[in-house]
Amino acid sequence: MTPIDPEEDAWLEWERMMARLGFKYVPTVVISRVRGVALTLEIFAPVSAPAGSSAIVFVRPYLLTLRGGGPLWEGTLEFSLNGAENSELGRIDLSEPEVWADDWVEFEFHTPEEPGKYRLVVRYEGPYGTVREEFQLQIDD
Repeated sequence: MTPIDPEEDAWLEWERMMARLGFKYVPTVVISRVRGVALTLEIFAPVSAPAGSSAIVFVRPYLLTLRGGGPLWEGTLEFSLNGAENSELGRIDLSEPEVWADDWVEFEFHTPEEPGKYRLVVRYEGPYGTVREEFQLQIDD
């Protein structure tokens, strides 16, 4: 069996997402190794969005072990926007089947009314530790 290369897989998925969405996202692969397993978060975060609109963050939580891999159904994803008045955007419980679309979790949020640069934070917390990643998000007029 050929080992899965999370970065290569993310880049292929990124190209597919860009074609589907038609606007720019930043693909990121975060890998955390805990107790003989690798927790992989593939995150597609928007680069910019209009003020007062909706934006979507796509996350593919994945667990890799010596026996193979699959979606990570345990833990929570938390989303926040540093620099915004109400920075807590929300959280997703990965054990709830309705949050999944194929192997992906989509989180939609309302962008601030005030244009500027913000830090979008995606945080996983669960039995495989805590992983946190930040992205710059430009809010335009």
